[in-house]
Amino acid sequence: MAGIPGDGKQIVSWVHIEDICRLLLYLLDTPTQGIYNAVADIPVSTNELFAELLKYKKGIKVHIPTWVIKLMLGEMSTEILKSAHVSNLKIREQGFSFHYKNIDEAIKNLLG
Repeated sequence: MAGIPGDGKQIVSWVHIEDICRLLLYLLDTPTQGIYNAVADIPVSTNELFAELLKYKKGIKVHIPTWVIKLMLGEMSTEILKSAHVSNLKIREQGFSFHYKNIDEAIKNLLG
């Protein structure tokens, strides 16, 4: 069962584990300064994320109403219900390229 918070339209920035490892190695070998976001090029909604996961794993999507999340988590519910569209432009401008840009490619690699 996939418990999707609220309407599932929240934007989720994600990254494949292989790209995280490649990025860490890149940062060790490349003179850089500052903070870099380790996220794939194309963020997705929670609905899209679970729809892609359910192509490879059996289950059903169940939306958890916003009021239930707020009742259970109080102020922390905002962390579950908000969107996070994070940019990786800074690291791409340094010359790094993520292999897994789309969620379908990443999940297919991990679960397919």
